[in-house]
Amino acid sequence: MIDAQVGRRIESEASRLSADEGFARFGGRWGTIWSQCSRRFRVWRAPPRWSDREWRDEARAQGLASACQALRDFDPSRGVPLELFVRRRVLAGVLTLYRREWSHAKHYRVADDRFEPIPNEPPSSAAIAFETLREPLAELTDRDRSLIEHLFWDGRTESEIAATLGISQQAVSKRKRAVLAALRRALRKRIGAEFRL
Repeated sequence: MIDAQVGRRIESEASRLSADEGFARFGGRWGTIWSQCSRRFRVWRAPPRWSDREWRDEARAQGLASACQALRDFDPSRGVPLELFVRRRVLAGVLTLYRREWSHAKHYRVADDRFEPIPNEPPSSAAIAFETLREPLAELTDRDRSLIEHLFWDGRTESEIAATLGISQQAVSKRKRAVLAALRRALRKRIGAEFRL
């Protein structure tokens, strides 16, 4: 029932957008596209504050909105099939909504039907890891510390660093393994000293 209504809405949107036969016939394929897309996210757990049924309805509404936007944005001169273009847009739209809902739930709690920021959150695992690594990182040479910062904080690849330094990627990889081994040894020594009775 709902899929038939959605198909009619998309069909009317498609005919409004263009008299092109490809757009006008698209509405009849909505059920196929929706079933393909919903198979992908049907297994996702409903975000907090959502019942399964409400979440399915919201995902369907987001999928419809994404499909309508895709029909507006579609450019046949690019050579991408309309059905594939719409399916990708629908999946991306629902995934974005899903991530946004989980992110919102992570930072807010419900209190008397209001959302409030969660006060005094415990430090994140990244903050704890940084505090734990502060001393061992300070003991590294500037070159080694720079390598770790580029790889793990800046997100650069070994190949990018190798090109910048004018050395091979294998040399960067070998140096990285040596630095990580040194950090591991320093952490074991530090953790062992903290928990020794």
